[in-house]
Amino acid sequence: MILRIIFAFIVFVHGLLQLLGFVKAWNLAPVPRLTGKTLFPVNGPLTRTLGVLWLCAFLGFSITTVAFVLQMSWWWMPAACVVVFS
Repeated sequence: MILRIIFAFIVFVHGLLQLLGFVKAWNLAPVPRLTGKTLFPVNGPLTRTLGVLWLCAFLGFSITTVAFVLQMSWWWMPAACVVVFS
């Protein structure tokens, strides 16, 4: 039981970290730890598009967490999708 809780916590925290990317991309709050430096230069409208993708990743991790905690047999499907997506 404790491993289930730890796993759910880790998955949800990972989703929250994805949410920080959305917040930074849309300038909803200052996130000084995220510098915006990436492998490929990203600016302008592409930044907001990536922010929406980070929001989708957050939603996927949240759905995975809820399904896992509620012991739904299909929890691994959104998990697999969002891990590849993320």
